[in-house]
Amino acid sequence: LPRHEFALEDAGRAFRFMAQARHAGRIVLRHGPAGMPAIRRDGTYLVTGGLSGLGLEAARWLAGRGAGRLVLVGRRGITTEAGPAIEAIRAGGTAVEALSLDVADEAGLRALLARLRQEGPPLRGVIHSAGALADAALLQQDDARFAPVFAAKVRGSRLLDSLTCGDPLDFLVLFSSVASVLGSAGQANHCAANAFLDALAHERRSRGLPALSINWGPWADVGAASDRGVAGRLAAQGLVALSPAQGIAALERLLSG
Repeated sequence: LPRHEFALEDAGRAFRFMAQARHAGRIVLRHGPAGMPAIRRDGTYLVTGGLSGLGLEAARWLAGRGAGRLVLVGRRGITTEAGPAIEAIRAGGTAVEALSLDVADEAGLRALLARLRQEGPPLRGVIHSAGALADAALLQQDDARFAPVFAAKVRGSRLLDSLTCGDPLDFLVLFSSVASVLGSAGQANHCAANAFLDALAHERRSRGLPALSINWGPWADVGAASDRGVAGRLAAQGLVALSPAQGIAALERLLSG
């Protein structure tokens, strides 16, 4: 029989449709994930840490899914890695703005978001992939080593949370680490900072706001684990690196669920 499917949260619309008595076949309320949020041509997408590593991979993915405008920010500005990728994205029809900005800079981030709102289109998604490492054995960890790691992860995510809570976001994705779950030798600061991202995602959802924190393992060829040559050590612990294609597939699956 023909089927007319509605998501469970659209039950009211399903009953109104049934009351019109113009359908044939079954009316179905669908349980489970509602599907991945739309990537909009008339939307702006902000990617922190978007000029290198996983952030740049996320930017390519957003463009491939049809994003109208990308705003990529990073502390180092446009890197040699980012330049050709940005040009390729622009050639595909997506507008790209690349900026040197520290996500922990409240005044700078506030000014950027205000300008984006004025210029439009509206901000529809944020991917927070910015991060910093300052590794040391636990006895050598001090305020100076915690500060840069917490600036990117903790302060940056708190600012994104507070400064975008009035924007019509379809998603806010926080790139956390499996280190927050399993621990990681020499990275007490990194583990703590990523655990904060996980907690923030739960707290935002309790307020009815979109949030997803992903505890990434290592990626092959991109990201901090690849840059620092730790993939072999992690593989010995059973953490096999994801290829970029596998990582993007996981991102889509998690956003859908």
